[in-house]
Amino acid sequence: MIYPQKNLAQSINIGLFSGGSYYYGDIVNYSLQSESVKPSLGLFASYQVSPSISVRANLMYCRVFGADSNLKGNSSETKWQRDRNLAFYSDIFEVSGVMEYNFIKDNTKGGYVRNRYIPYAFVGIGAFYFEPKAIHPITGDPIELRPLKLNGVSYSPIALDIPLGIGFRCYVNSDLQIGLEMSARYTSTSYLDDIDGKAKYPDASNLPNDDARIMVSRNKNSMNPITQIVSNFSGKPRGKIDYINDLFFVYGITVLYKISSHFGRFY
Repeated sequence: MIYPQKNLAQSINIGLFSGGSYYYGDIVNYSLQSESVKPSLGLFASYQVSPSISVRANLMYCRVFGADSNLKGNSSETKWQRDRNLAFYSDIFEVSGVMEYNFIKDNTKGGYVRNRYIPYAFVGIGAFYFEPKAIHPITGDPIELRPLKLNGVSYSPIALDIPLGIGFRCYVNSDLQIGLEMSARYTSTSYLDDIDGKAKYPDASNLPNDDARIMVSRNKNSMNPITQIVSNFSGKPRGKIDYINDLFFVYGITVLYKISSHFGRFY
């Protein structure tokens, strides 16, 4: 049986992303913290396979941040976390590939825009580099946490993630689109914040140096910045979220520009 052929506009687009990022883990978890919103920026290129399907490659930078001191609430759990007084930040550099599905077909051909508004969803896989840091409470300088082995183990600064999100694009003209997008990144690591969700405070004698003994616990109830800070809490829980790895979220504005297109056939 022969079916009628239809023209299909296949296009290559390049784009920019600018917005915010937010982290979920052992420091920022149940309550929203506006102080934890940090910037995100990205570049991407997409190829429209069909009116419903596109594939996209992304390069993205974002910062994630969390501080126990920003936690709101008066429960015993929130008081415990504020007393723990940990904080971190990390710059994330991610490369990813995703597949987009358009809920309304994108049938733009030449200079003719048939559907101006395109809602879509996407899923993919990525890899990213991160290096958690904190401010040293004595020197006031940033210090990398990973080399201090505060959890008693080494971990890689490279991890995988699964981007999962939704978006909405609007054609300004046949070559230019603007949109909004938000997504969650489900990661393969529990160390974005340098805290293992199952971690307990270590014995001070097992830590490699004074910096490690200072940074492992910045608890407000501790007296001595080196010895008592650990001995008072040795063996007690340090982590909090042990049922899921760390996540981060990105959201913002997208701008897409069509750099080439050609017409194929589909049946």
